[in-house]
Amino acid sequence: MKEKYLKKMAMYQAITGIMEKNLGKIEKVSELKNSYENYISLNNKLIELKAEFEKELQPEVEKKSKAKENLINNAHPIANILQVYAFDLKDKSLSKKIDLSRNKLMKSKDSVLAEKCELLWKTVKSIYGKSIDEKESKKVNVLNLGSYGINGTLIDDLENANKHFIECILSLKDAISQKSKYGKKITVKIKEIDDLLRHKIDKLLTVFEIKEPAFYTEYKAARIITKEESKKKVAEKSEKPVIDKTKSKTQEQVKASEISTTTTKSRAKKVENTKI
Repeated sequence: MKEKYLKKMAMYQAITGIMEKNLGKIEKVSELKNSYENYISLNNKLIELKAEFEKELQPEVEKKSKAKENLINNAHPIANILQVYAFDLKDKSLSKKIDLSRNKLMKSKDSVLAEKCELLWKTVKSIYGKSIDEKESKKVNVLNLGSYGINGTLIDDLENANKHFIECILSLKDAISQKSKYGKKITVKIKEIDDLLRHKIDKLLTVFEIKEPAFYTEYKAARIITKEESKKKVAEKSEKPVIDKTKSKTQEQVKASEISTTTTKSRAKKVENTKI
């Protein structure tokens, strides 16, 4: 969360403590009482949003990482077996299609890895189905893939591992998206609280400036701290380097003088040459 928001929330907490100590006084002014209740409601929602925003993404990241490792562990042996199968059949097209080393799988982006593994699953499932069907195996040039160590369980495990990996990718994306949404909601909620303080509570509390000076001064102190910090930041941003105009002018005059001197000498030489 942004540092300026954390400072504001610390201020809200300080204000709440001051107001709670003087609740009896606040309740005597019905509009102030209503405004303060609204303030408490908004502040509680802000605290809930902060808790949601600060939920760690690490568990989702680790979950996806484990799913990726599991997928590669399922895909790699099948890809290797199909390479041997393609070599025996002298099928260069198949060999190129499923050229998936562990290093290639590990370096692939998440979406690309999922696509490659889906293609691998479809390929091995199709070949395996034809290779174990005696009629089909006679029609097309296939060998019994089962003799290479491929079976239905391995194929199903690859499919399930890829589905789980895709679910983890989507879950992490959703978590990141939610975090962003909570950040925007926090910005809106802080503006609502600031508007309520500035336009209502600050003004309504002036009724206690004379009658209850200790209460009013303590409240103002909590508010002024933040205001002063904001003013300092604005002042820092508005500060610009001062240009010494006198110095700048002097430099321009020197340059002009140098140019003038050079021009005069050049003209003098031309005159002398003409006379000769």
